[in-house]
Amino acid sequence: MGNMRKKIAFLAGAISFDNQNRVIDGVLRRAAEFDTDVFIFTCFVNYDESEENKVGAFQIMELPDLTTYDGVIVMKNSIQYEPASNSLMNRIKESRIPAVSVDEYIDGMHNVGISDYNSQKRIVEHLIKKHHLTKINYVCGILQGKEGMERYRAYRDAMEEHGIPVCDCQQQNGAENSQTDLQHAFFEQEDSAESKNRNNQQNHKQGPWSIIFSTIRHSKTQIC
Repeated sequence: MGNMRKKIAFLAGAISFDNQNRVIDGVLRRAAEFDTDVFIFTCFVNYDESEENKVGAFQIMELPDLTTYDGVIVMKNSIQYEPASNSLMNRIKESRIPAVSVDEYIDGMHNVGISDYNSQKRIVEHLIKKHHLTKINYVCGILQGKEGMERYRAYRDAMEEHGIPVCDCQQQNGAENSQTDLQHAFFEQEDSAESKNRNNQQNHKQGPWSIIFSTIRHSKTQIC
């Protein structure tokens, strides 16, 4: 009898989002090279769903008996329901199988991810140093998540380190607004924002407005 194929459990929420889809695609491609089977446990529920929907949808995370798998890959940040996320993390640790966490560092697991802070800060510094911009607006998905908080902190730090003041009107939460609505909101307040900042920016060249769209949903950053 030949060697049995390895089994990996993959657990993530909000499978309709581009980031999760890209990760799954990469996992499946690599697993095929090693004749490994991947069992995907997911749902379409995201952070803005009702409590009732979350309770029902994330029950799927309780379905796999993790002790029957050779390893597990989990995207904890995509499981936007704390009771389900905490329960899953405990079950993974109790199973004692090799585990990989995508994005978020979790004690006792291997980690694959990027530095949201460093990459976002480099983008803002590029706009400041290369394009000499000082009026930079920031749009994000949600600030509650780890990625959103790190990216926004990087934006604020980069601006402050270059002596550029930032007012509250330059940051908008995109969770409940369309990209078009946010662009209109920014440009409508350009005059008032510019007048507020002018006195504090006498030593900076006033370039055109730039908006950084940083979104967790699609795991990409756009500069307009």
